[in-house]
Amino acid sequence: MRLTNGSTGYIYAEYIRITGDVGTPSAPAEPTPAPSNPEAEQTAKTTEYVNFRTGPGTNYSSKGVISLGTTVTVTDTSNSQWYAVRLSNGSTGYIFAQYLKLTGNTSAPTATPAPSDPANEKTAKTTEYVNFRTGPGTNYSSKGVISLGTTVTVTDTSNSQWYAVRLANGSTGYIFAQYIKITSTPSATATPAPTPTPAPSDPSKEQTAKTTEYVNFRTGPGTNYSSKGVIPSGTAITVTDTSNSQWYAVRLADGSTGYIFAQYIKITSATATPAPTEAPADGTVRAKTTADVNLRKGAGTNYGVIRVVGNNTAVTVTEATNTWYKVKLSDGTEGYLYAQYVTVTSGDINSVKKEETTDPSTLTEAEQKAKAVLDTIGWDLRAAYNWSAHALPYYTLGPEVTGNSVHSEWYANFGFDNHKGNCYVMAATFQKMAKLLGYDAHLVEGYIRTYNGRGRHGWVEIDMNGTTYVFDPNFEYGGYGNGYQINYGMSGTFKYIDYARVD
Repeated sequence: MRLTNGSTGYIYAEYIRITGDVGTPSAPAEPTPAPSNPEAEQTAKTTEYVNFRTGPGTNYSSKGVISLGTTVTVTDTSNSQWYAVRLSNGSTGYIFAQYLKLTGNTSAPTATPAPSDPANEKTAKTTEYVNFRTGPGTNYSSKGVISLGTTVTVTDTSNSQWYAVRLANGSTGYIFAQYIKITSTPSATATPAPTPTPAPSDPSKEQTAKTTEYVNFRTGPGTNYSSKGVIPSGTAITVTDTSNSQWYAVRLADGSTGYIFAQYIKITSATATPAPTEAPADGTVRAKTTADVNLRKGAGTNYGVIRVVGNNTAVTVTEATNTWYKVKLSDGTEGYLYAQYVTVTSGDINSVKKEETTDPSTLTEAEQKAKAVLDTIGWDLRAAYNWSAHALPYYTLGPEVTGNSVHSEWYANFGFDNHKGNCYVMAATFQKMAKLLGYDAHLVEGYIRTYNGRGRHGWVEIDMNGTTYVFDPNFEYGGYGNGYQINYGMSGTFKYIDYARVD
C-alpha cells in the first residue's frame, strides 16, 4: 500500500478496511473459472464468518457472508490464498483459504516422502493440540489430532513451516512447525526402545478405573516406550499394578495389557473384595490425603485457601459429594478438600454423602443430563471440557433457536439431547457440568474479531481465586489450539469483544 506521503510498504490485511477506490473505479476482470476435477474435490468447513466472492481476491464482489461452521466443497486449491468452492445449493465462488478447514477428500494430494537421515533426527514435543497430516499443508488430510505435550521425532525440517515427524507408534506425517518444540537431538545411532518388565499379576489387587483424558496406551512405564494407540476419555479399564506411582499397568476390555500415565486414570472401585475396613465405633469416616492439597473455605476452587495440607495427612470426613469432601483436621480446623486427593481409610463414605447430590428434584433438566455425562466420563473439569470440545460435532443452529427463550439451559439441553451443536451449545454443556463440579461458571455471549469485522460467539468464564479464566470448547474444536483455562488477550487466541455473562 502507499501512504499519503508517498511511502510504500505492507500491512496485515486483517487490520485494513477498504472504504473506497482511488481514481476511477473499475471492476476486476472476470476470473478464469477454476478447473473442474471431481476426483480432486475436498469437503471443508468455514472457521469464521467469511465473504463468498466472485473471484480470488478482495477486489472481487461478495456474493454474501458464509456462516462459521458451514460445510462447502473445495473444487480447486491451486491458488494457495483463495480456494474455489461450491456451496450446497450449487453456487460457486471463492473463499479466503485461511478460513477454511479441510475435513475430507476423494483423492488427497500425495506428499513426497521426507528424507530419512537418523543422524539429523530430533526429539520434540507438541505445544498445542494439532493435526497430524499426510503432507506439508492444510490441503493434506488429517490422520488425527495429536495431544498437547506428545513426544514426537522430527525427521526433516527443510520445510520451515511443516516438519516431517514420526510418532512413537511408527506412524509418519507432518505437523505445523509453530506447534512443535525441539527438546533434544539424538545421537546418530538410534537407541532401541527399552523392553518393559512385565507388571506383577495379582487379581486380588486389581481395581476398575476410567481414563480422564485422551491418553497414550504404552508398552512400558514411560514416554520412551512406544504407544499402542490412544485411549479415549471415559474408557473403562482394569488397573493391575500401581507400584509405579506415575505409570499404572492396565488391562483393556479386549485383554490388551500396557501402561497409562497415572494422572489420567481415576480409580472407581476394586474388582476383588478387599479386606473389610473396621468402622470406628462412633461412625465417623477417616481418610488420608494422597498429595499436597489445598484446604479451602468452600466446595470449589473459587473459595479461598485456608492452608496447604501435606501428603498422607489423616483427616476426618464429615460431609461428602462426588467432588469435594468436608473434613476436620487433628487440630480441629475444618475445610474442604478435592475428593480426588483423598482416600478413605475407615468407615463408609456413603454415610456422609449429601442427599441433595443424588436428589434429581434439586437439579434442572440440563443439570440432570450433565450429571449423567459426568457419571460416565468422571467428575473432573478437564474431562468435562474435553467432552464438550470433542464429543459434539459442530452444527449450525437454525429454526431451533427461539429468541428470548434461548439461554444456557436451552443450549445445554440441545447438546445433551442431540450430541451436536454450535459454540453456544458446546459452552453451555460445559458450563452445566462445571457448576455441578463446584465451579463458579458462567455462559458468556459476545463477539470475536474476524478478518472482515466480527462474528457472534459463546464461551464460558470461571472465577478461580480472584481471577477470571476463559474456557472456549469451540476454539479447541476448530483446531486453533488450547482453549482450556486461558486469559483474555492471550496470544494465539480469539480476540473477544463486546461480551457479557448471560447465566
